[in-house]
Amino acid sequence: MQTVNQDTQSLVQYTTEDVYQILRQEIISLRLLPGSVITEVAVSKRFGLSRTPIRSVFAKLAQEGLLDLQGRKGTFVSLINLDMAEQTLFLRTQVEYGVMRYICLHPDPILFANLKKNLDVQLQFADGLLPADDFYRVDSDFHAMCMESAGKLRLWQVIQGMDVHYARYRRLDYSTSGRTNTFSTLHDQHEELLDLMKGRQIGPLYRSITEHLYSGMLRIGSDLFRNYNDYFSPSSRSINDILRDFKIQINES
Repeated sequence: MQTVNQDTQSLVQYTTEDVYQILRQEIISLRLLPGSVITEVAVSKRFGLSRTPIRSVFAKLAQEGLLDLQGRKGTFVSLINLDMAEQTLFLRTQVEYGVMRYICLHPDPILFANLKKNLDVQLQFADGLLPADDFYRVDSDFHAMCMESAGKLRLWQVIQGMDVHYARYRRLDYSTSGRTNTFSTLHDQHEELLDLMKGRQIGPLYRSITEHLYSGMLRIGSDLFRNYNDYFSPSSRSINDILRDFKIQINES
């Protein structure tokens, strides 16, 4: 079935996969806020599809942890689980340290050139020359290129599939910490990682990647629950507990 895209007034034919990808991106990017209601009827009308394929999309998103199906109460965009976000960070830290250590031992000039190009693009975000919403992709591309260079692209894809809570946390970081400051800091951290890999400096690498990945939690800290309490699910670990463990991890590196 065809529907009219109101922005272009052109006919668009959506598939079930299209709807899944669009809704997934809207949830990850916080266009659909944690805890907000989403209905099969509204989504069916929006995309011009029957409720049966929309129901399958909802089930897939729920399986990923992005939707919360509560029967007669309705369907809600899932709340962010801070503990799951931190556990994803812990996994990424161990994996990416191993990958970047590999790159130190097996330097690749082509990879280094591509990472430098990525850093040049990151600077354009810090200068306000590119839309902030696209920074997440460019940031992720830096890490994906390192994973691919080490032959671990499949592992990166697995991690991305687990990343639904941390990905939304990162969007909060981008939007609350101040665009110029945050993007400049992240650029500088990426640049330090590149310099360490190029210089084969394995010693400080673990501390650098850990500080980089956890920097969003340090930037927002306890302000999370003051300003965005409704976005988070109850957790057995508070942000203060997580930050304490992070500082211990850094001090032991």
